[in-house]
Amino acid sequence: MPDLLRRFSQCNRVMTGYAALALALMVLGLTAGQQLSAAADQLGAAGAAVRSGGQWLVALSMLGGVLGLAGGWAVRASIRAPVNDTALAVMRIAGGDLDTKVESPGRDELSWLRAELNSMRKKLREMVLQVRASVDSVNAAAGEIARGNEDLSARTETQAGALQQTTSAMTQ
Repeated sequence: MPDLLRRFSQCNRVMTGYAALALALMVLGLTAGQQLSAAADQLGAAGAAVRSGGQWLVALSMLGGVLGLAGGWAVRASIRAPVNDTALAVMRIAGGDLDTKVESPGRDELSWLRAELNSMRKKLREMVLQVRASVDSVNAAAGEIARGNEDLSARTETQAGALQQTTSAMTQ
């Protein structure tokens, strides 16, 4: 029997050890489960934050695109009106209206171009006035030449008539 008691005592110690080990494993399992649950919650929160951040990124990108389009539209409108005005002025000048003044407010490239166009219009107008003055001078000279030719023709006819009378008188 002492052998049985000894074995029972050994079994009791082994069972107590297994019980302690099982209890420790249960505590460890519960702790690991809690930590896994906390990690999953944190991962879920991080995933939500990433999704939220991605949504913010998409929203900000869309806002940037809309603002870019609005800015492009505004720049287009600010350039289009002066370009159209300049084109209309060029067409009027090409049509012969040299009194069309091309306004050039501002200091940008288009204003510089409009100022140069206005300078060209002024020089072209001066040139046309000079050509008109030359044409008037040529017309006046041509008129004088025509009057001189008429006077010369009249005198030549008078002289021819006088010469014919003289010739007739001499032949008689």
